Amino acid sequence: MEAAPGAGAVAVGSLEFRPHVLNLRSSGEYVTGLLILPEGRNVRDVYIPSILLNGAVYASTSFGPHNLVVEYLNKQSMMLKFDRDWVQEVLSPGAAVPVWLTGVFTDGTCFSATSVVTVVG
Repeated sequence: MEAAPGAGAVAVGSLEFRPHVLNLRSSGEYVTGLLILPEGRNVRDVYIPSILLNGAVYASTSFGPHNLVVEYLNKQSMMLKFDRDWVQEVLSPGAAVPVWLTGVFTDGTCFSATSVVTVVG
């Protein structure tokens, strides 16, 4: 059996997590992650159901119609939403809490992106 194109390869992007300070006592339905991929990769090739935040929270696909592809820092980026309650379950309070995304492109290549967030509450 032959491996899928890109199998075993990992593309490393970057992540802008919002809010920058996550208050565990605040309400709100979603938190946002802007996924910025490396040069040569198109966000339209991301297989959205594969995206996981911190290995546990899937990107939401039910928050209403919007444009997933946005410009951020002059780069094509993907705006992702994550259920705030689920995110708060996997993040502990701290000044520099690691947040990461993993996922797969439609060609089978994996990707990851990291950031840090301050979690209070």
